[in-house]
This record gives sequence, C-alpha cells and structure tokens, in this order.
Amino acid sequence: MVANAHVWMLDGAIVKNWFPMFATFLTSDFIAIGYVTVFFCYARDRKKALRRIITGATILGLITIYAILGKSGYTNQSNDGVDTTLGILGVLAGLSMFSSPFERMRKVLHYKSAAFIPIPMVVAGALNNVMWIVYCPMISSWFLFGGNALYLLVNAVNLTLFVM
Repeated sequence: MVANAHVWMLDGAIVKNWFPMFATFLTSDFIAIGYVTVFFCYARDRKKALRRIITGATILGLITIYAILGKSGYTNQSNDGVDTTLGILGVLAGLSMFSSPFERMRKVLHYKSAAFIPIPMVVAGALNNVMWIVYCPMISSWFLFGGNALYLLVNAVNLTLFVM
C-alpha cells in the first residue's frame, strides 16, 4: 500500500496534478504508513517485519531521490521520461497490492469456498479502480489508466470466484 501510494504521489508531483492525484496519494501515503506502524506493533516476528519495512523504505527512498533528481534535470530525462519511469514503477507497485487477494486462491480452490476472499477489500478496490479509470483519460495519465484497468481485471476475477 505504501509503495503504490508513494510512487503515484511522486508522479502527481512530477506532472503537477496537485488535486486529486497528488493530494489523494499523499493522504493514502500517511494512512498506509499508519497501517504499517500498527502492523509492526502487533507483528509476531518483529525482526522480520522490521527488515521488510526497512527494505521497502529504502527502495521508496531511492525512488524518491530519483524523482527529485529527475525533476531537477540531473538524470538528463525530460519530465515525460521521469513520468514514464514512475508510471511503470507505479503499475508494478499497484499490481503487487491489488493482486494480494490471490494469495488465498489456493484455499478457495481447494475448499471450493469463497470465504477466504477478502470481499470488502476487493469491492472497495474495484470501485476505486473504476473511479480512476473514468478520471485518467481527462488528465491523459495513461499509466495510471492502464494500471487501474489491469487491477480492475484482477478484482473482477476475485469477484467472479466469489459469486461462483
């Protein structure tokens, strides 16, 4: 969640889409950091959790440095080039987040029960994807559009399994 929110927040800053893109993902960044903090406080294996948090924070720190250097012209890329790179990273981060319900698919298929699908999360994600799909053509953010179309497909598969 943090990676998805943070990368799209950076992209919003690069393309100067302060609202809703930057503001929405900045808010999501804080909420996701709060979630990770609570997760860490209640983690059974804090050492392992801390390693993962540090790894994720380091990667996001490097991406942030890249975005700042890219925007400042130190990477010899145009803003469109930096936007493209952040778009690719954003799609990958979002895919890891929106495909997380698939980790329970083995149980769903084995027990032939949809009880393992976190359906409120899937429905909320699908609605979020639809809203971004409608908005993205208005701002010509095709990576965000494509990513959300892909995530909507992932959510549709989960919803189909739930209904079956």
